[in-house]
Amino acid sequence: MTRLSLILTAALALAACAGPANRPIVIDGADSLRSGEAPRLASARMTTEAGGQRMELVGADGALLTGRLTRAERPVLVPLAAGGTAPTPFVTDTEMAGEITDGTTTLACAFRLLNPARGFDGGGVGRCAGANGRTVDFRF
Repeated sequence: MTRLSLILTAALALAACAGPANRPIVIDGADSLRSGEAPRLASARMTTEAGGQRMELVGADGALLTGRLTRAERPVLVPLAAGGTAPTPFVTDTEMAGEITDGTTTLACAFRLLNPARGFDGGGVGRCAGANGRTVDFRF
């Protein structure tokens, strides 16, 4: 290999190891349109925006709900029996929360990110819930 090809290979390898790109992340959820109803597939697309995420949810009924999620970090209480102190400023729980709507229906959403540095790419769980008993549960 020439020196130039080694430099290009190293640059590409570093780019691949960099954090998540600003690309939309698509996650699937279980949409229960009414309380007690069997869930059906719904898809959500998360797009990075300044200070948060734009969420677009296509529900099982075909409706498009959109809104903005913002990031919140809270200290986590670690039980003393587990050798922790309560609370510690170094351990935080990261959550993305906000409301999505289609103009008629509004769902309050909260997502817990398992690897906050990677955002939604890092995995987590979430739920959107409405006043009429509708829920959409996510595991990603």
